[in-house]
Amino acid sequence: MIRILFLLPNLGGGGAERVLVNLVNHMDQDKFEITVQTLFSGGVNRELLHEKIRYLEGHFPLKRGQRIFIKLIPPRSLFRRYIKEHYDVMVAYMHGAATKVIAGSPRGQKKIAWLHSETYDASLRSFFFSRRAMMQSLTRYHAVVGVSKTIIESFRKRTGITEHTHVRYNTNDVERVVRLSRETPELPFLCGEEPVVCTVGNLRFVKGYDRLLRVCKRLFDEGKLFKLIIIGEGKERKSLQKYINKNQMGNRIFLLGFQANPYSYLRNSDFFICSSRFEGLSTAVSEAMILGIPVVSTEVSGAKEILGGSSEYGLIVGNTEEALYEGVKRFLSEEELIKQYKAAAIRRKDFFSVADTVRSVEELITSI
Repeated sequence: MIRILFLLPNLGGGGAERVLVNLVNHMDQDKFEITVQTLFSGGVNRELLHEKIRYLEGHFPLKRGQRIFIKLIPPRSLFRRYIKEHYDVMVAYMHGAATKVIAGSPRGQKKIAWLHSETYDASLRSFFFSRRAMMQSLTRYHAVVGVSKTIIESFRKRTGITEHTHVRYNTNDVERVVRLSRETPELPFLCGEEPVVCTVGNLRFVKGYDRLLRVCKRLFDEGKLFKLIIIGEGKERKSLQKYINKNQMGNRIFLLGFQANPYSYLRNSDFFICSSRFEGLSTAVSEAMILGIPVVSTEVSGAKEILGGSSEYGLIVGNTEEALYEGVKRFLSEEELIKQYKAAAIRRKDFFSVADTVRSVEELITSI
């Protein structure tokens, strides 16, 4: 039995937290004794953990003061403060605070660093204060995992670390996504003949919702009729709602906040938009594809791996506001394109095999 620890800030509503829950819930309980530990308290994904998964929760909510504390304290002191037991393998599942804590473990301790976004470099440097300290800590890890090829290629280029780097795709709970999608969403305000467009994610700058709203205004001004639902919560909510109100788009664009079941909304949408400036391997795009929903996405990390290098399974556009506008306009104007990508999404379902993604992680853990 291999004792393994997955450490992350909390189990909030983000995609990385959700795919961790999916992963540990499907790992072989006869081979692995799994502990999920959070540095801070709280998180809506906690309730989704299988009862056989041991969970250790931090005592304090995630606040600015707590993050500053972790930035100021040396890795070894952080490790002694947060990790009280011995594990055969420890995984810093989200880059940043967890990476620094586990970096303070004894040199012989087997440890894995997991990178979930193109912005990993800035996040890591903010916790280690200097590139030198960051590099010293990263070289102590026995493996570095990226959730897409783009991330790992970037990591190798930026750090010069080429050995013991791996790509491991996210685990999606396909059965649960499909089951929950069959529930009836509360959509009385979306009745009518107009297309319904959906997007899901934290309301942060990296998700590009500010430029998506500008794209929508431009399309509305041109006479394109559709409704957009944005599912997710975050610090940009007020500014986004202010823009919606200012431009009198409240009857067409709806900020629904966090939804425990976004899949019923996805399933009842005509297509999905990923407007992100940066990604790792978009969980929301993956879930839309699982449900056979056509996708238009900016060219971010992981997009080509999910949607195909030549947009075989979904439409990939340049990572600019203008390119996003052109892509959304095509979907609204070309009915056959929607049908083409709906069929393509259905063909892509094998890419999201739970068994394959879980097995590849288990093999990595046992090999180091």
